[in-house]
Amino acid sequence: MGLVKEGNPVLTTRDRTILGEFPHIFTHKTILSLILVLCAIWGTVVRTQGAELTFTASVDRTQVGLDDSLTLTVSVSGKDVGGISEPQLPSLEQFEVVGTNSSSSSQFSIVNGKMTSSKTIDYIYSLRPLDVGKTTIGAATLKFKGQTYQTEPIDIQVVAGSVSGKSQKGRSPGIRTPQAPSVPEELAGQDLFVRAEFDRRKVFQNQQVTVTYALYNRTSLTNVQYGQQPTFTGFWTEEIYAADRLNFQQKVIGGKRYQVAVLKKLALFPTTSGDIEIEPMELLCDLQVRSRDIFDFWGRTKRVRIASEPATIMVQPLPQGGKPPSFTGAVGQFSLKASVDQNQVKAGEPLKLTVEVRGQGNLKTLLPPQLPALDNFTSFEPEVQEDISPAGNAIGGAKTYQYVLIPKEQGQYRIESLKLPYFDPAGKAYHIASTKPIAIDVLPGEKGEFPLVVGLGREEIKVVGQDIRYIKPSSVVLKNQRDDLFRNRFFWILQIVPLMAVCCAIVARRRRDRISRDAGYARYRRAHRQARQGLRAAQKLMRAESLPQFYGAVAKVLYDYLGDKLNISACGVTAQQLRDELKKYQLEGQLLEEILDFTQTCDYSRFAPASAQLADMETILKRVRNLLARLEKSDL
Repeated sequence: MGLVKEGNPVLTTRDRTILGEFPHIFTHKTILSLILVLCAIWGTVVRTQGAELTFTASVDRTQVGLDDSLTLTVSVSGKDVGGISEPQLPSLEQFEVVGTNSSSSSQFSIVNGKMTSSKTIDYIYSLRPLDVGKTTIGAATLKFKGQTYQTEPIDIQVVAGSVSGKSQKGRSPGIRTPQAPSVPEELAGQDLFVRAEFDRRKVFQNQQVTVTYALYNRTSLTNVQYGQQPTFTGFWTEEIYAADRLNFQQKVIGGKRYQVAVLKKLALFPTTSGDIEIEPMELLCDLQVRSRDIFDFWGRTKRVRIASEPATIMVQPLPQGGKPPSFTGAVGQFSLKASVDQNQVKAGEPLKLTVEVRGQGNLKTLLPPQLPALDNFTSFEPEVQEDISPAGNAIGGAKTYQYVLIPKEQGQYRIESLKLPYFDPAGKAYHIASTKPIAIDVLPGEKGEFPLVVGLGREEIKVVGQDIRYIKPSSVVLKNQRDDLFRNRFFWILQIVPLMAVCCAIVARRRRDRISRDAGYARYRRAHRQARQGLRAAQKLMRAESLPQFYGAVAKVLYDYLGDKLNISACGVTAQQLRDELKKYQLEGQLLEEILDFTQTCDYSRFAPASAQLADMETILKRVRNLLARLEKSDL
């Protein structure tokens, strides 16, 4: 190391006694000269040794199993090595570098009243062998102050299996790239990893799969960021839980105590059958690295990239046996209820029919139950309301359809039973939820009442013809009606109107069929409406001064809008993925940068709410409204 640990050179009692025996040889002048010469020689040795640099490489074992890993430590010692660059490793074709770390220590000594110091930096690499046989770790190279230093090569013998019986032995703590196993006990040797936990791996098409991403930690973790996120291609995704802050709970695995935090919980509904692979979730973790330097009060951090293991979900097609003819793809457990706001109504007056579907399953993609034949009623498109939320780990709730019906004439009528066929994955059987028939007593309308104009919206429907009708004076002369009817333009208008109505009905039917078949088109059409609903929810959070939830809700509005417009999964999309997708549509550069800047602002304020102010929330809300308005006008 080139360090001198002795104190100042002084004469002991024995030295003085010896000198006293030879007074004729050692005079005061001679003694003083000898001391000066010794001090000069000593200082030269100290300076020479302190200027030396030691560069070595070592491993924790020279025989390693193919299932094991070994630790390569490259050490640099000497003066003024604080800003030295990292050594250049040799070619490691027979190994996989699964983690890196570094540590440093300092030593001090005082000689002749002068303090000298030396620093040691250890660069630590965790290596995993790739093949059985004898191999060599070549010399590492270091350039320092114009000179080149090299370490000695190290011979390694790699054998089959595991030498230690535990493949995790010998790895440096806190730097591992984990593997997410099927059972938690297999992760007992790792200190930091993320795990994807599925409640089931084999499901039917459109049956819910719940995935929970959890972070397991036994290190000095300081910060966590999301890296590459899975796209969940082949799934309809619903978010059950997303952590605003990491809430760690203790959990013991393999005799070791871990701090475990749930990051995300998602409900996945497979849209197609077959084996569907889910990509890993990546995290960027900053770890506190301990330092032996007594003057390094804050230490250093080391960024580590970890990822969950990819997973495969086996999706079975729905059985054909017993499938009802009117089945539209509902999977789960549902009940059906229908009611009217009044059972007695006058002819020509509106009547409201409410149909409620309640249960567990993918209610958002559920098609409305088919109405029975209503020959004596005029019906309008329903108004749809959703009250969907996770109950535990299951997505469920209610979806309500409100129809406006207008009876055409007096009589006793009945709305027959509505039916909703669905497949229950728990019982592996088809069922039909149904309602009870509803009796309607239609009374005669008011005398002289004008018929309602068909085609008005529900809000525009009102009763007319209740004002006074004046008697026409006798002086009124009727117009000559002897002209040919086909020459009257109103005649042709009446001929064209039914044709236009038929065309509109065909277009509406095709649009409805396309929405039921094409999930991407359905998402595109509902994007703006969903964004408006999300903004109203965010406004409520702003009034409640819930900063983290507000920024999360605002960011979710923009992500969901873009996900619906681009037909990609909004869960787990990264800024780079968003940039790549938007560039395909040649989006204006300034608008693209504003979108990315807005998402970064929301993420920062969401995870660091202390820096966000309540006054900024109104500005954020205006920004997202402006972005949505500009996106609506773009070619997206």
